[in-house]
Amino acid sequence: MKFDWISLMLAALLNAVIAVNFAFMPAAVAQALEPLAMSYLPGNAIAWDLDVAMDKGFFKAEGFDGKPVVFQNAPQLAQMLITGEVQLGTGQIDPFLLAIRSGARDIAVIAAPADRPDWFINVRPEIKSVADLKGKFVATAALQVGESWLTATWINEHGLKPQDWSFLVVGTTALKFAALQRGSVAAAILFQPLAVEAQLSGYPTFYRFLDGKPLPPVLYVVNRQWAAQKERGSRLSRAIVQSHKWLLDPVNRNEAIAILQKYTKRETPVMEAVYDLFIGKDRLYTQDAAVNVTGVNTEIATMIEKGVVPPSTTMLPPGLLAAARARRPLPVTATLAGVVIAT
Repeated sequence: MKFDWISLMLAALLNAVIAVNFAFMPAAVAQALEPLAMSYLPGNAIAWDLDVAMDKGFFKAEGFDGKPVVFQNAPQLAQMLITGEVQLGTGQIDPFLLAIRSGARDIAVIAAPADRPDWFINVRPEIKSVADLKGKFVATAALQVGESWLTATWINEHGLKPQDWSFLVVGTTALKFAALQRGSVAAAILFQPLAVEAQLSGYPTFYRFLDGKPLPPVLYVVNRQWAAQKERGSRLSRAIVQSHKWLLDPVNRNEAIAILQKYTKRETPVMEAVYDLFIGKDRLYTQDAAVNVTGVNTEIATMIEKGVVPPSTTMLPPGLLAAARARRPLPVTATLAGVVIAT
């Protein structure tokens, strides 16, 4: 099998974690804190671990001053990572894979907070069945992303043909919910906490993506060179994992909800339902924030089906990574322990 730059960079992108040792070892607090600009939307619950790491001092314990930065799209985020404008990026897997295929070769995954999506398909009250979506619009953030592909598959499996309904690209979850409330769309793919808020506000949940195949809803991505210097990758990994351990401890439930409420500005009943979704009952959040390889395989298969990546794209066992590197030397960080994607 031929290994090329794209193959090996996809290996870095699908790296389960940058650090192999997740023991919590605080950095010397006497040192000046390094900036840690993180591109994510504080209003989204999926980045709860980042909120906690800031508020509980886990980033500071590892020598980072974490701050959120708003971004517009995945290509912009890849460029921000490369130029150093941000140190940590978040987003769905599909745009990152496409960014790498377009030449953004110096980015790699450090973590994934959940192994199943927190997304819901919420509908207007008058929609009683999938058949009622015929001739209607479904709001989405973009067309070439997992949320749209999985939604299309689910709707078509329930009796509608692709020509029977359409996507309407709206943007963020807040914009999608607004379109649903106005009646511009009959259904919307909503992320948390607005999906739960919609449900509690009378917009029924037709489908919970967590009930389908495993799929990491977002990835946490870093600049490979930045992560390799000063043990930043290891330090950042420890802070994220410490945040997950703290969140999954039932003793911290009330404080965890208060932290999420601070960043999302949502009412307590919504926060409590989101806690049950992520931690208390459905447990979307993982203990170690590692990338779910099975979920990655699921998304690669979908991308192959949609013609986004070549049909020959495959995952290889981690043991073949060293052999792949030997055939074509790469500036790979010593701490990267990943999975090879060959095309």
